[in-house]
Amino acid sequence: MNKIVFAFTVFTFSVFTLSAQFWLPTQEKSLKVEGRILLVEQADFECNPAIVEHLKKHWTLNSEIKGMTAEEINALLTPENASKYLVLTGDAKQESRTVQGKNQFAEIQSIILYPGENAGNRNNADLDREWIFKLGLPSCLVSEEEVLFLSQHMYKYISSMWDKPKSGNRKKSKIPPASTLSLKEKTLLIPADICEVDEAMIGKYYKTSFKLASRDEIKSAINNKQKGSAYLTVLWSDHKFEWTTFAIDCETGEVLAFARNSDFKESIAKKSFDANTEYLSIYRSKSKINLMGIKYLGKAITKAETAR
Repeated sequence: MNKIVFAFTVFTFSVFTLSAQFWLPTQEKSLKVEGRILLVEQADFECNPAIVEHLKKHWTLNSEIKGMTAEEINALLTPENASKYLVLTGDAKQESRTVQGKNQFAEIQSIILYPGENAGNRNNADLDREWIFKLGLPSCLVSEEEVLFLSQHMYKYISSMWDKPKSGNRKKSKIPPASTLSLKEKTLLIPADICEVDEAMIGKYYKTSFKLASRDEIKSAINNKQKGSAYLTVLWSDHKFEWTTFAIDCETGEVLAFARNSDFKESIAKKSFDANTEYLSIYRSKSKINLMGIKYLGKAITKAETAR
């Protein structure tokens, strides 16, 4: 794995509200989660030794969850038995795309759910297309708060395809305008210690409720699924092929809005973080939230209003 240089940057945002951000599973793949045992490849989650315990608390797609080594998982994935299982992995993988004849590559920490019958190649260097759903993080999965979001996020997008027509092609998800507009009824919790903008200036451009909140306040709001609040974190955008800042509903884990964050620097190589203070990926960088970011978060709501 190449070494990642951890540099000081500043968040710069461009809003793409209502655009696609995550690949949806096909209807066929989405139905493969039902009634299976979830096998967790524990070595991929070294930043969170309690990963299985956290999944048993928050994961709702499967009732039986087991943590295993890669060798133990492989032994179960025989042709006769593979369809009894799902496999969850979380190692670093390489994304690639070609734009105007030029190849682009990015290394991301990929949390990927595979059906057992397609999990044999799960540790290939390049990301294949045999997964059910994936989520890209800029560093390893660290905390229970991230496991909660992962569980809510995967359930929402996988279950949304259960009653859809059969299709062999993946589609990219879109945020309904109503979801973005729900921010008008919520308090956006902005991390106070990584925001370089004062309250008066924030209020000038983000004209709905917000609060400069401490890490403890935001963590409590997530864990308590606090109604009427939203928080910010950084995830990989399949659509823009870059790191993106997302506004997440504290109560449901729903993605409400997002803003391009092209200056954010991943930290794939680092394998140790403080789960109490660095519990979200937005805290695992030296980046700051600046005025441009605040302006565009406000504009996301305006754009959603015109899209209705």
